[in-house]
Amino acid sequence: MEVSTIAHLTLDSINKTLEAKVYRKWIAKSPPEMTPYAFCCNLLDQEGNAIQANMALKDVDYFDQKLQIHMAYRISNFLCEATSRYQQTLENQTSLRFGKYTKFETISATTFPHHYFQFTSYNQLASKLPKLDSNSKCSTPF
Repeated sequence: MEVSTIAHLTLDSINKTLEAKVYRKWIAKSPPEMTPYAFCCNLLDQEGNAIQANMALKDVDYFDQKLQIHMAYRISNFLCEATSRYQQTLENQTSLRFGKYTKFETISATTFPHHYFQFTSYNQLASKLPKLDSNSKCSTPF
């Protein structure tokens, strides 16, 4: 399998292997009830790019134990999917889907960045802020 970087992953990517470090992980919840619906993590590659990976909520115990923060892995047998605008944590339009066939091989994390930042420029800030609808209720900027 071809080793890829996050920048080269697209919705059409298949049979790729990614070397990435787990930067953050969480259980995604849908408001207003805050009902859990998925297990997610942000991954960083050696170039400093980030991508979100999503897993089924029923597999949270397995993936929470398997994917340790600040650890790096050679990951294979994953799917690339369009990033849902309702759970988008990064600018990346592609997300990964991990499942029961996804493989993780631990590798050294010393060459991976320690942090990930992507600041919004001032002229893009208005598009990121919530807007009020005609009833003065807050709506998302999507």
